[in-house]
Amino acid sequence: MMTLMKTLAWLTDPHLNFLDGDALDAFIEALQAEPVDGLVLTGDIAEADSVLPIMERLDQRLSYPIYFVLGNHDYYGSSVSETRRAVERWVAGSARSHWLPASGVLGLSETTALIGHSGWGDGRIGDFLESNVNLNDYRLIEDLSGLPKSELYERLKQLGDEAAVHLKQTLLQALDDYDEVIVATHVPPFLESCWYQEQTVLNEWTPHFTCEAVGQVLKQVMRDHRNKTLRVYCGHTHNGGVAQVLPNLVVYTGGAEYHRPALQEAISVR
Repeated sequence: MMTLMKTLAWLTDPHLNFLDGDALDAFIEALQAEPVDGLVLTGDIAEADSVLPIMERLDQRLSYPIYFVLGNHDYYGSSVSETRRAVERWVAGSARSHWLPASGVLGLSETTALIGHSGWGDGRIGDFLESNVNLNDYRLIEDLSGLPKSELYERLKQLGDEAAVHLKQTLLQALDDYDEVIVATHVPPFLESCWYQEQTVLNEWTPHFTCEAVGQVLKQVMRDHRNKTLRVYCGHTHNGGVAQVLPNLVVYTGGAEYHRPALQEAISVR
């Protein structure tokens, strides 16, 4: 489906459930005033009980398409499968919202396509089993709560692998017809794109904030398509940076601050 986009606003980790009604309304008004053709939203929109009411407000009040993936916070208070089912049901009847894992390949111009999946912190970069970090994910998402660490690690790897399989399939489909692909995801797929205070350093947080399975797939596919280009947009770390992973693969990680949602630099569609 060709949508002929030129410029997309990019929003990541806004945690809009932290805003009261007036502040949320003001933020949506600011989004509506942006001179763009669409919005890419790369996860952590809210939490499970508020993500759809907030998406409904965005859907009703913005006049341009919304392309989104979920983040880990969007599952808080529920399960992965239940949240995804609810989102899939809702988006089927929405006016202008596209949940990217269910959308396949979306043509934005004659040469550029958009695909997406949230990914997951799959524990593979660094030493997950020795890390002392205990994310709220492991308490507040039903699929991950109460698991022994070894079982939790296996579950995280499964979630990362699921994302990688989906992105490999859709990326290959997109590259058949387009010269450039934009990937919207939540979790940084490489150590080089996992920023903290303007650095990318391997530490005990890294296993929770990177998705190696997705990164391996993206590298593999783009090494086999050297005449094509890939731009990846992600968040999750709340720290921004740009990583040139391959000559034809660049990753933009967006920064964020709780209670102060803000747009990143706009995405130009070629």
